[in-house]
Amino acid sequence: MKTIGVSPTVLVDDCAGQINEANHVSSILAWAQAAGMSTGIVTTTTVTHASPAGAYAHVANRDWENDRKVQESKRSSDQCDDIAEQLVLREPGRNINVILGGGRTHFVHEGERDPETGAAGSRNDSKNLIQDWIDDKAWSKQAPAEYVLTRNQLLAVNTTRTKFLLGLFAESHVTYADEQPANNDPSLAEMTRVAVEILSKNPKGFFLFVEGGRIDHAHHDNLGRRALAETLQFDEAIAVTDNATSDRDTLIVITADHSHAFTMAGYSWRGNSILGFASSAADSETSDGLPYTTISYVNGNSGVKPPQLVGGHCVRADPSKESIFGLTYYHTAYVPMKKKANHAGEDVLILAK
Repeated sequence: MKTIGVSPTVLVDDCAGQINEANHVSSILAWAQAAGMSTGIVTTTTVTHASPAGAYAHVANRDWENDRKVQESKRSSDQCDDIAEQLVLREPGRNINVILGGGRTHFVHEGERDPETGAAGSRNDSKNLIQDWIDDKAWSKQAPAEYVLTRNQLLAVNTTRTKFLLGLFAESHVTYADEQPANNDPSLAEMTRVAVEILSKNPKGFFLFVEGGRIDHAHHDNLGRRALAETLQFDEAIAVTDNATSDRDTLIVITADHSHAFTMAGYSWRGNSILGFASSAADSETSDGLPYTTISYVNGNSGVKPPQLVGGHCVRADPSKESIFGLTYYHTAYVPMKKKANHAGEDVLILAK
C-alpha cells in the first residue's frame, strides 16, 4: 500500500523500515545490470512516478518524489532518501543508461527556476540533481552523456556515441499527445526509438521499461478521447520497439497496472464512431428520450455533469448539446466524485512476444 521496492514489513511512511536494506527487494532492472546489460526507463509521467520508480527505488511512500514530500510526511529527508535522489545518487538508479520522461521539478531546489515555465523547483535542500547526474557521468563514469529537455534536442542526440542520456521534458508530466507539438515535447514512440538505439549497442543486451502513463491520467479526469489517443501513442511505441528488435533475441512484454471504471455500451451500429452516440437523438429505448455516448464512466470528477433530481425524477444532461468529439469533453459519469474517477477491478492482460 503506497510503498515501492520494499518488503511487506515496511508500512507507509516507515522511514526506519525504508533505510533497512534487509527490507529492500530487487527488480528486473537491477538483475539486468548485474548481468552486464544496459538499462533504461521511458515514461510520459514524471520519471519518479510510481511505475518507473518500481524499477530502481526503495521507498516507504510513492509520493516521496522529492525531499519536501518526505518532510511533509513528518519524516527526516536526511535519513530517508527521496525517489529523485535514489535515481541519481543510488544504485541501481545511477547506473541506468537512458532516463526519459517528465518531472524536472523534483530534481532542483526552490532557488532554481524551470527553463520552460519559470516555476520554482520543488526541493527543499540545496541539491541540483540534474547537475549531479551530469557530473557523475563526466567524472565517475567517464562516459559520453547528454542531458536534453526538448524534443528537438532529443532527436539531435548522436545515439551511436551516447552511452548515458537524461531527458526531462516537462516540469511535471510530459504533455498529452495532442499538446506535444506546441510544447516541443517528444512522443512516447520518439523517446522509445532513441532509447532502443542507445541500449541495443550493448552486446550483452538490454532491459527497457516503457510506460504510456498518461492513459491513466486521462481516465482519472473522464477524458475518454484523450485516454484513447494516449493508448494509440503507446501502440506506436510498441511498434517502434518491435521493428527495431529481432524476435530471435528480444522478449517484448506488454501489460497494465490496473483497469479503470470505463465502459463501452453495446448495440451501436457497425461503423459508428466509438466517440459517438450509441443511440439516435430521439432514441425510444431510453426512458428519458435522450441519447447516450458509447463510452462512459461509472464515476467521475467535478467537471462531469451528474444526473439531477427534477420533480422526483432523475434527469441527466443532454449530450447532444455538447461537443462530444472534443479532446477535453468529459464523458458521462454516473456517480459524481469530489476529485477523480476510480481505478477498477478487472483482470488486465499480459501479452508477450
